[in-house]
Amino acid sequence: MDLNVKILDLSSTFLMGTNLPVKAEKHLLPERVWHHFEVAGDHVVVDGLRAEAPDDLVRVPTLRAVRAPLGITTGNPKFAVVSSHP
Repeated sequence: MDLNVKILDLSSTFLMGTNLPVKAEKHLLPERVWHHFEVAGDHVVVDGLRAEAPDDLVRVPTLRAVRAPLGITTGNPKFAVVSSHP
């Protein structure tokens, strides 16, 4: 029972994290996917999950961005949660 509760909590936290804007330095993402996100100076702002995107290179940064605030990293680019962005 405890495992089910932990899984539900993590799932809920993950889904809530999809609504937080997260930024990454532009050079960490391929230039060809920048137009899918908001570009703010030297950063790309990732907001939303982009699960419907047919291109893996668009979906992967969004998943990494959502996992970063949860402390789930895999040695990939650093993402930072932003409360507001220009």
